[in-house]
Amino acid sequence: MELISQAGGPTTEAGWLAMLVRDASGPNGSRDNPDRGQGNSAVVRVELDKLLAGERLKPIGIASGDTIYIPAAGYFLVSGQVERPGQYRLERGTTVQRAITLAGGFTKFAAKTRLRVKRIIAGEPREFQTQLDDRLQAEDIVIVPDSFF
Repeated sequence: MELISQAGGPTTEAGWLAMLVRDASGPNGSRDNPDRGQGNSAVVRVELDKLLAGERLKPIGIASGDTIYIPAAGYFLVSGQVERPGQYRLERGTTVQRAITLAGGFTKFAAKTRLRVKRIIAGEPREFQTQLDDRLQAEDIVIVPDSFF
């Protein structure tokens, strides 16, 4: 957290995950239960949102040559019969219901029982029926169709 703060803190586009990338053969390479990356690198994942909220996490030592990477947050889109269709920031655990709430809720013409999600799976676009408690993934499109009545 100290290094992130010294760098000016996370931007508004920052996601909820920070990654510490280090050389696995270096002095800290085998600590902190890292996932093995390509070559001799190791990655330690840190839940940035919890860290920024003040939750105490296990201290992680930083060594010369380590890199801290904070990827941009994902986004999702809501289209169709909602008050404010558009693109929204994806927070951890965002459900279809949360997405619709962020988009201002259903219009009076919404078909609330025929919600769909478009998602890219293995490079192919797929569309499927969804429920309000289903979780969204980055780049999902929530579709709220018109009611026939």
